[in-house]
This record gives sequence, structure tokens and C-alpha cells, in this order.
Amino acid sequence: MWGCVPDPSKRLQLALLASAQQNQPVAAMVDAVAALLTPFEIGVLKLGEESGKLEETLLILSRYFDEEDRATKAIKSKIPYPMLNLLAAAIILPLPILFFGNPIAYFLTSGIGVGGIVSAGGLLVQWFANRYRHKANHVVVRLCRALAIGADAGLPTGMIIEMGVLAASAPEITVHVAQFTAAQKQTQPLAQTFKDCPLLPQQMH
Repeated sequence: MWGCVPDPSKRLQLALLASAQQNQPVAAMVDAVAALLTPFEIGVLKLGEESGKLEETLLILSRYFDEEDRATKAIKSKIPYPMLNLLAAAIILPLPILFFGNPIAYFLTSGIGVGGIVSAGGLLVQWFANRYRHKANHVVVRLCRALAIGADAGLPTGMIIEMGVLAASAPEITVHVAQFTAAQKQTQPLAQTFKDCPLLPQQMH
């Protein structure tokens, strides 16, 4: 059946619909389409069901991805400049070959360079986006955004922290928070949970 539905979003819709028609719990539905979801989406949906606040978490996901979409567009707006630099280099660097009287070799070399950059454009865009996304300041932005949205929705402190960790998607933060028990995360102040946490600026400790 999937072969007739190449669009991942359509595959996700059909899989969720099929699970819902079978009255499966959200955790089972999520596991069935885990390959189409991010760890953040999986974690938040399961947290929502476990805490009995699924409706709130769905609204949170909606708000979060609205803001994430704006952030992604900002990242993509920065990508054309390095891509243009690479294309310029593919054309300019082989120029000595042309000056030495070998235009065929020049056009062949520059053509291969330009063609390679264009054909690998998607990979290059993904590389730049991932590199930009994993910078410490962007990790902090994702963490703070998820914490703020969770707090605004009135979720329990422990759940807010789990959402923040999933959104940050940074091993250093995950390891730091994992040292606390569920009871500690639920009762102690956020400042205590994130005290001396790697990647976070001093004013957040």
C-alpha cells in the first residue's frame, strides 16, 4: 500500500487513521509510525497520553512547530550564500587551465564541479542546516521555547523538563537531566535541575 503513497505526510496520516480505527492507544499508534516522526514528537505524544494531558500536548506541538517553521526558514535564508561561494569556486579555480590555452579541459573541469555541487545540493543544504541547528545558542533557544510553551500550557514541571530535553536534542543536556529522579524533576526548581548544565549560559544556572 505504501508504494502508492510516496509522500511521508500522507503515509503518516493513513497510519494514524488506521490505528485510530482500531482504537489503539496513542503509544501504539506512535510506535507504528515511529520512522516518520522525530524523537521530540514521539516523546511529547507519549508524555501527553501518560499524563492525561494529550489535548494540551497536541496544542503544544502545534505552537512549537509554528515557531520551529519560522526558525527553519531563517536557517534556509542563510544557505544560499555558501552555495554561491561553492559555485563561484568551481568556476574560478580552474581558470588557470583556460589561461594556458586548454578551454576544453577548463569547461570540463568547471562543468564537473558545478554539476557535482548542484547534484549534491540537497546534501549540502542538510549539512549546513544541521550544523547551524546544533550550535549551542540554537540548542538553548529550542530548550527555552519548549519550556516556555509547556509552562504556559500549565503542564507539570517534570513533563515540562522532559519536553525541553527532547526539543533541545542535545546529548549533553539529556545526560545532565538524567541524573535526577522523576520526583526531583517534579519538585525542585528548574534552576536547580539545569544548574551547571553544559551548553547553557551562566545566567540560566
